[in-house]
This record gives sequence, structure tokens and C-alpha cells, in this order.
Amino acid sequence: MEWIVITGIFILVAGVWIAVGSAKLDREDRETKAAQLASISNFDPSVKFDGLWWENGVALDPYSKQIAIVSAAEPPRTFRFDQLVSVEVDRNGHTVTTTKGSSGLRGAAVGMALVGPIGLALGGTTRSKGKSISKITKLSLKIYTNDLVQPYHEVMFYNDPNGDEDGGAFVAPAIEELEQWFGRFQAILQMDRAAKSTPVDQRALPSDGTEAVLTPPAAVPSEAPKSWLGRTFGA
Repeated sequence: MEWIVITGIFILVAGVWIAVGSAKLDREDRETKAAQLASISNFDPSVKFDGLWWENGVALDPYSKQIAIVSAAEPPRTFRFDQLVSVEVDRNGHTVTTTKGSSGLRGAAVGMALVGPIGLALGGTTRSKGKSISKITKLSLKIYTNDLVQPYHEVMFYNDPNGDEDGGAFVAPAIEELEQWFGRFQAILQMDRAAKSTPVDQRALPSDGTEAVLTPPAAVPSEAPKSWLGRTFGA
């Protein structure tokens, strides 16, 4: 009986120690990412996601039109909005929806793709009674830019090998957060498409880089109509 009590106390102490250690590591991870964001010049994020522990975080600055990818493992990277090529929502290692510079699903469709029919087709588990349920083990946003050195970045929103059912207490907030970020990147791509589709008068773009002002051509005065005498005798 005594050894059962000792074992119980040991398990309790170990659990507390692990919880305290995990909280400390998580705090240090967030502080490191916050320091990285603060070190980026001309970057004031309006919205950010710290990311999971030891995974990428992401932040947006609409005023300077920049995207920042931060990680406790490496220096931050920034990209202009117009460098964004596409974003993909990944569930359990499979892409369920993509938005590129020319087309894509609306943000409201992401939730359906994650937990709806598409999600169910991407590898759920089956109960003994034959009822199929969707088990989510990973949710992430894949970001592609035109940077030739490191064009691909993945931001993890949920990662648990044991998984969670659709609508579960852990996966539901991750889906909601992921939908918001997918919508933000989709808006960036739409703004970039709109800017590129706006016609530009090339006459307003001088080679020296200065801002040109188009001046309307001067009016050419028209000759006064000749009188009958002038038309007849050339006067």
C-alpha cells in the first residue's frame, strides 16, 4: 500500500515539474519571437500569431505592406505584400484549399474544407460501430513567396500525433484562427491583383523616376472665317 502512495506522489510531482517546464519554454519562445519582431526596422505589426512552441509565427504590417515570419530557431524574414505568390491550408499533410495570385476559394470556405466532406476524405478514424469520424492531427498554413532563397514557409496552428475530433476543444480554436489568417492572406492577394489590373498611363512614368504631371496640349487657335469678299478675291 505504501508503494502505491509513493508512486502516486512521484507521478504528481513529475506532472507538476513537466507543466512548469513547458510553461517556461513556451514563455521563452514567445519572448524570443516578440524580440525578433521588435528588431525589424520599419515594421509595426497590426496583427500577429506567435505560433506553436518552436514553430514559425507570422505577423502583418498593413502600413508598410510587409509580412514577417519569425521563429525562435532562426532570424526573422520579411516580405513585401507583392512578393506573396500563394497560400495553402494543410490538414494532416494534405492541401485542402489554395489561394493564388489569380484565383482561390473564399475564406468562409476554409472551415468547410477543414472539417467538412473534404476533411473527412483526408484520413479520419472509424468507430467500431462503423460511424466515420474525422481525426485532425495537423493544421497549418503554407506560405509561398517569390524569394528564390527561401520561398516556402509553414505556420503551424495545430499539431498533435494523437489528434482531436472535429469540433474538439483543442482543434476548434485552431481552425478559427487558421480561417482568419487564410482570409488575411487572401485579401493581400486580391489587393495585389487589383493593383496590377489598374491601367497605368506610361506617359506619366518618366525615366528619371520623378513624378510626372500630364499637361494637356495647348489649344491651337482657329482661323476666323473669311468674308464673301475674301473668299471671292483671296483677300
